[in-house]
Amino acid sequence: MIKGVFQTISCRWAEDKFGITLKFTQEQRSFTDCTFCLSVNNAGYSFFSAVECVPISMAQDMFNVNFFGTLRLIKAVLPSMKARQSGHIINHSSVGGIVGIPFVDIYCASKFAVEGLSESMAPLLRQFDIR
Repeated sequence: MIKGVFQTISCRWAEDKFGITLKFTQEQRSFTDCTFCLSVNNAGYSFFSAVECVPISMAQDMFNVNFFGTLRLIKAVLPSMKARQSGHIINHSSVGGIVGIPFVDIYCASKFAVEGLSESMAPLLRQFDIR
């Protein structure tokens, strides 16, 4: 159970000339200004299409949100959690990350990637009491 004072920091991804960065809706300028005990990753979108009809650029965009958005947020909060030797990371995935679904192939692939990342990190992060 997590106890203490909570503050929600909402952010959105935005493209700039240096790549994708976090844009905050509150006063915080970066994650380094914060101490994190809980991270909830809920990025995702999808579309229905036969895989051969999906342009590579659209597939890359979906992976950029669904998988790399999750990865970026994890990378941003882990240093604070490791330093404190505690924390919780919740990666909201989908049934599409466990079972493939016709016509949402790219979405399922991106959510399978989130599932794989989550499963792979869990045993390593336990030593830092990060769940």
